[in-house]
Amino acid sequence: MDSESALEFMKEATKLATSAELENIGQKLEEKSDLFNSILNPEDISTMSEDDFKKNLKAYQRLTGNQLNQKCLPNNGWVGWRAISPDRNPYVGQVLNTSKELTKNPKSLNDLNWHPNLFVNTGYGSRGYTLAPFVSKCLASKIDASQTAEEEDILNYLNPCRGSLKKLGLRKKIFLNSI
Repeated sequence: MDSESALEFMKEATKLATSAELENIGQKLEEKSDLFNSILNPEDISTMSEDDFKKNLKAYQRLTGNQLNQKCLPNNGWVGWRAISPDRNPYVGQVLNTSKELTKNPKSLNDLNWHPNLFVNTGYGSRGYTLAPFVSKCLASKIDASQTAEEEDILNYLNPCRGSLKKLGLRKKIFLNSI
């Protein structure tokens, strides 16, 4: 509120109010000025503690009578999603061409129709920075048909269809190298 507006307000208030009411109005103006200066100053907002914010919110509610619910409060935090599988292991490998293959009760992985050019490498959660380079090398070796037995074991363990393969009883066969 600029000084001219404040002066005009005080003149009008003087005509209508007693001295006790004027004291109360002056106090409210001072509180509002302090409150809005601290709330609206961008430099203060970034460094404002949670206790200061709660204090300002209570003052705002007391002065305006406006009761804000939790949904109205500002959130200066950050939220992000991490892609992760239910078993917390990434999905890495070749993808089935169609899920209909799983209803035919295949006896081995070779009985499944794998998409010839579709591979995934996702779902690392918070471990992508450390795991992704090594696992990506294993996947690249599979794509160019130069993978080692260890790389094959790793990719079998991280197979993107591992949940479905387990239901079919093929998951154990992968690790027993009986396929």
